[in-house]
Amino acid sequence: MLTRAGDTLSPWSAAQTFEVGLLAPDLTSSRWISPPEATPGSVHALVCSFELEAEDRPWTRARLYATALGVYEVFLNGHRVGDIELAPGSTSYATTLHAQAYDIAEQLRQGTNTLEIVLSDGWYRGKAGAWRRPARWGSRTAARLEVHVEFEDGTWWTFGTGSTWTSRPSTVVRAI
Repeated sequence: MLTRAGDTLSPWSAAQTFEVGLLAPDLTSSRWISPPEATPGSVHALVCSFELEAEDRPWTRARLYATALGVYEVFLNGHRVGDIELAPGSTSYATTLHAQAYDIAEQLRQGTNTLEIVLSDGWYRGKAGAWRRPARWGSRTAARLEVHVEFEDGTWWTFGTGSTWTSRPSTVVRAI
């Protein structure tokens, strides 16, 4: 006889699934990119457009995987991706860097899509803690992102951060 929650017998719950960000070796279509920063506290937008040619191949699944040295927000076609604030979160950057996975299947469109990463210091390089002392994990913020699209026919297409991305000052003026 199986017992659960002490000595009370109860049915098993329905199976649940969850998804995590990719590990560094899994990020094969991207590399770290950094804005040309002048001072700590600056906020930059890293921007790139890509073509999704799917006229005869509808997609069934699309994920965006992202992380940063600093804090970030991602926008796809002008709309924010996900609802996580201050991603990727506070961490011990020397040993751990969190990554997030977002479902973007409904935000993608056939043809031109534009991604924007708004990036600032956060716990990586900003002032943190009770005494607002500068964090000293690194000197340059950076972001890494990949889009994975699965089509109905079972094929995959990926796109990531790299040399085609540009940087500009963000509409957010300063992160303090």
